[in-house]
Amino acid sequence: MRIQFESGGCVPEAEIQRNRQYSQSLGLPYPKPTGRNKLAVVGGAPSARNHIEQIKGFEDVWVIASAFPWAYSQGIRGTYFNIDPSADCVEEVANVQKAILASNVHPGVFDALKGRDVSVFDLVTTAERMNHGATTATAVPELAILLDYTEIVFFGCESSFENETHLYRNDLNTNPVSMDVLCNGQSFQTRPDYLMQAEFLAAMIRQFPQFKEESGGLLRAMVADPDYDITHVSKALFSTLKFESKT
Repeated sequence: MRIQFESGGCVPEAEIQRNRQYSQSLGLPYPKPTGRNKLAVVGGAPSARNHIEQIKGFEDVWVIASAFPWAYSQGIRGTYFNIDPSADCVEEVANVQKAILASNVHPGVFDALKGRDVSVFDLVTTAERMNHGATTATAVPELAILLDYTEIVFFGCESSFENETHLYRNDLNTNPVSMDVLCNGQSFQTRPDYLMQAEFLAAMIRQFPQFKEESGGLLRAMVADPDYDITHVSKALFSTLKFESKT
């Protein structure tokens, strides 16, 4: 079974526009190439803990938003990367020295990072071009290529979970919106935004040799075979679905 999911904003559009206006008023620069060609991208999924020393071997590391405090606690000194407009993100940036932010990120994050190394880019969602998907990690590929990286490796982006959802918290008991996906002969528990993330990143990895993954899970299965079936949905997820009859 396939279900057509659509990503929606977590805050009203009017608030996003206010966020953009604020960030644009700060006169911050667009991200610039560092002159290095390898980039590690670190998400918050549990597999990242298996690659801490490997990640530290990269000179350039982008840490996805809420994974930053965990990465910092492990001695990973990376760039904070975020496109989330939520005010909750302010809590993540206490130890951030360098950040790449989308212009729609909450003003409180920009204020908390005042005086630090911050650059800004715009999210684009038009009929002709889209530079991101349903999650922050999906905004990495286009920007990384524009900044001349020739090897981009995703860690902690498996897009599925078993006993825990994140390195730093576990949403299994508090967020029952989940589903089982059969892909490449394996069954994975996931949720809609993670499924869309896996589809997006797997497409990049299959088509472009610059992208690699050290995450496993649903992402690796989808790289091997993009075909999948949704075999089970939780009651909480089922209650949100809209059904259309075909005549």
